[in-house]
Amino acid sequence: MKIHIYLKDASYIKKNELWKNRQRVLIVRSPLKKKGCKSFIDNLKLLLPHHKMENKWDKKVPKSELNDISYSRNCNNIIFFDVKRKRYCLWICKSITGPSLYFEILDYIPLHSLLFSGNCLLYSRPLLIFSKHFDELDHLKLIKEMFIHVFGVPNYHPLSKPFYDHCYNFFYVNDLIYFRHYQILPVTLADSNNVNKQQLVEIGPQFTLHIIKIFEECFKGRILYENEKYQNYVTPQQVKLNDHLKKKIKNMKKKKNKYKKFKFIKPNIKTDIDY
Repeated sequence: MKIHIYLKDASYIKKNELWKNRQRVLIVRSPLKKKGCKSFIDNLKLLLPHHKMENKWDKKVPKSELNDISYSRNCNNIIFFDVKRKRYCLWICKSITGPSLYFEILDYIPLHSLLFSGNCLLYSRPLLIFSKHFDELDHLKLIKEMFIHVFGVPNYHPLSKPFYDHCYNFFYVNDLIYFRHYQILPVTLADSNNVNKQQLVEIGPQFTLHIIKIFEECFKGRILYENEKYQNYVTPQQVKLNDHLKKKIKNMKKKKNKYKKFKFIKPNIKTDIDY
């Protein structure tokens, strides 16, 4: 008697039927010249187990073509990291339909920095915590919904772990969005099941986002929100440049005053005509 065994019936190949929230994130980056930029992408990949990575994106190719790639890779969301001279920009988009969030990354501290002592299980599901401003302002409500789709790991995802031991925190202060990553740790081993005796230990990374614009479609379309404060915002690079120009002008004035001083001084050296 022959027994037919089919590979499709294997238990380790079958997909979990309870996995209904099939959110996937396509991570794309432009060609990067600095090592710090690459570490930001590597940290994002560790934070998002439901991601799919794409190769470097040529700047000459329009961003709208990323919709076709996300459709072929079966992704609902797109994260595009772009570098413009000394500015680091981040696009978070809903593929094909939109909307699109356009940010500038101001500060970034990597995951493996010595400042952080926390630790958590790789690819475990995080808790998403937002400050109260995300429920009060209209544009922040949209940003909150997009962050839930992108940073929220779907339940029963094949790569995720079915419990919580860390949390992603989003704070809105002075028109900036601060991202913090904490480990949920009991005060003592006996308090592991006590909800009221838990503490937060920072894991990292840290980064700050400054919202620039919100578009109706993916990478294009009507502008739903534009940050007026961003036009008057002075970046740290501009502050350094202004300080450098001030020092340069100060040194030029010193040299000019020295030249004037020595120009009008008569020489005290006697010549043959004076005798």
